[in-house]
Amino acid sequence: METKNNISTSEIDKELLDKVKLAVRYGYSYRKVAQAQFNKTSKINYCIPEASDILIELGSLILSGVAWDSIKAIAKSIYSNYKKSNKTEKIDKETEFVLVNEKELYKFNEYIKEFENGLSNIPEEEYKYIEEEMMADFCSEMLSEIYIKEKRIATTEETIQITKTAMIKINKLIKR
Repeated sequence: METKNNISTSEIDKELLDKVKLAVRYGYSYRKVAQAQFNKTSKINYCIPEASDILIELGSLILSGVAWDSIKAIAKSIYSNYKKSNKTEKIDKETEFVLVNEKELYKFNEYIKEFENGLSNIPEEEYKYIEEEMMADFCSEMLSEIYIKEKRIATTEETIQITKTAMIKINKLIKR
């Protein structure tokens, strides 16, 4: 399906999905990890798994401008429907916590919106941690492409260019 600007709706959907995945991963999940690091003497860097489809869907509703009361009702409905079904698959603890705890759902809602607004109002320590995780993820993704496609490790020059490219991507996403 094409829009009047010759952009397919599937391209728009993919762009929104990519944006939501980043918002949930870095704006919410890694931000919570960053907050947990504040009072520790040594910092631990985690590689967290991808967010659940449920959190991605909630994130897309938030970024689409759905009102808070509707987000609460949808989360409650999702959890209720999940509990009623006899699925053998489990909801991960983070997703369940967001769905059942209104304070956590509100935090999720706000963190997704703050990521959309460039994380401009979060503490510097949280921002630096999130930026470091984004850099690690973006660089490793590009480095692994070279390894998979060309069966070799990146040269020093390629690694420098990859680092610059990753920083540009981060600066486009986060406006501080």
